[in-house]
Amino acid sequence: MHEIYSTWAWGTAIVVGFFLVVSFLINAKIGLLLYLLIMPALQPLMEVAVAIPGSAATVALGGVLQAIILIVALWQVARLNVRSLKVPVVLIFMIFWLIMGISMVESPDKIRAIKEWGRIGSLVFIYVLAGLSFKGEKDVRQFVKVLLLSLIIPLGLAGYQLITNTGYVSQLEGVHRIMGTFGNPVVFALYLTFPLLLCITMFMDRKMRYEGRFFFGFGVLLFACSLFLTYTRSSWFGLMAGIMVIGLKRSKGLLVGAALLALLVLLVVPLESIRLGEFTTGRLSFSGRIAGWKMMLPLVKDYPIFGHGLTSFGDVTTQSDHVRLLLETGFLGWIVFLCLILVLLKALLKTYRSLQPGIEKNFVLAYLAFFVCTIVISFSETNALLQYYVWIPAGIVLAKSIRGSVKIVDAAGAPQGSKGSSSLGAPGLYPRYSYKAGR
Repeated sequence: MHEIYSTWAWGTAIVVGFFLVVSFLINAKIGLLLYLLIMPALQPLMEVAVAIPGSAATVALGGVLQAIILIVALWQVARLNVRSLKVPVVLIFMIFWLIMGISMVESPDKIRAIKEWGRIGSLVFIYVLAGLSFKGEKDVRQFVKVLLLSLIIPLGLAGYQLITNTGYVSQLEGVHRIMGTFGNPVVFALYLTFPLLLCITMFMDRKMRYEGRFFFGFGVLLFACSLFLTYTRSSWFGLMAGIMVIGLKRSKGLLVGAALLALLVLLVVPLESIRLGEFTTGRLSFSGRIAGWKMMLPLVKDYPIFGHGLTSFGDVTTQSDHVRLLLETGFLGWIVFLCLILVLLKALLKTYRSLQPGIEKNFVLAYLAFFVCTIVISFSETNALLQYYVWIPAGIVLAKSIRGSVKIVDAAGAPQGSKGSSSLGAPGLYPRYSYKAGR
């Protein structure tokens, strides 16, 4: 039975990989949208892997698709003659990637390290390619449609897990946690935060038509309930930070409403039932994270500059982007990582201030909130910030800065206009705006 499942999984990888390559060759934007759409649904197949002799590393479906993305994105960026070092954030991102490459010298398992290095590198080019491929309001609409569509299968499976009690059951705490297709409630919760913050931002736009606000209001309820049922504390705290960003930029009333809702939940639901019981004891451990950090952080002084080497410490062991980078890439990699965060935050704020009210400004605000949310999550989770669903929208948000004066050329060689073409532009899932002015 296992062999049949493995054969089916790898057959799926070949088919999906073929369509990804074709899509990217035809139109990079379509390729990115297809990748965004299918990845959540394919998460259950990611565990099917083939061991690499002489290494603890494996070759899995996710790695194959990531390699395709890296190769095609490199080719697309090269053929467009983009001066990558002038793209916002990319110079620091490339330095960060270079430091990771140098740190591989100390890695005990070079194959695993090279795989991880390639994964991080693909994010750089995904970011640039997204900025080159998405242009203006029409393309932002397409992205929002695909992002919401990508959640249909994970949410459907999460509903099944909730009803049948087949999700992630914590024996120690007696909590049943939904995880959708992701195999882990933490990853599912992280993926949910951007759609949720996006729906909150759109719902609060009073210039949107009534049916549009109703649609996004329903999305807020659906995603908020799903996020709560993951029982992922880091994402709850991150979400509150993201809501604070939206409230400060859009409406102070949101801050009051969110605080009252949180207070109501804490008054009605016992803290032990929502994995917050340790707050009543005064002895915070966050599932043993604090004790683990105290044990591991002294190891930084053994290799303080470039660290112990990429992938020297497991994700479960570190459970923090910052602890992991300090250990694996040393102070040099960690400081550049902090610079990457700060420069991106500055670029996001600058972009937000430059836009007129409309869908693009709402999208930028939602992503700014999501990025702050992810920063908070990254303190207690590993690889929170280094995910494709963090960097694709980052490229879209900073698309104007990325494109600059570069003339984008499609696969046929004809220059594209300023209004992005669409193969997914039919109205339906995402309601259109009706502004009185400023359009």
